[in-house]
Amino acid sequence: MNVKLMVENFPNDHSENMIRKILSLFGEVKKLDLIKDTTTGMFKGSIQVEFSKEEEAKEAYAKLMGMRIGDNILQAKKLTTLTADVNDIENRIFKNLIEDKPTHCLMLRNVLKLNEIESREDYVELEKSV
Repeated sequence: MNVKLMVENFPNDHSENMIRKILSLFGEVKKLDLIKDTTTGMFKGSIQVEFSKEEEAKEAYAKLMGMRIGDNILQAKKLTTLTADVNDIENRIFKNLIEDKPTHCLMLRNVLKLNEIESREDYVELEKSV
């Protein structure tokens, strides 16, 4: 049952009450989190919302996607929740690493910088693709 959404691109001047009123048009809002900048504490225009019922979340997703508020066009994403024990997942990954078994890699970013590989001949093909 998926009742959580991430909605991005709300106007930064919208308050929690204003956003809650918009979301309540689609159903009962169980939980609402405004994503704020960690340094300034200012609202960044993104929210995470949890509805009481899956049907409400589906309706909100369909109607919020592409909704225009002022000059902003909203983007909605469905959020999923992990049901497995996080510690169990970490233990399995650690065990696989020790036993040299492959693990799932979600994303690698900033692993190498171009200036770190320029002088290495074995990275010539990688350098061209970067």
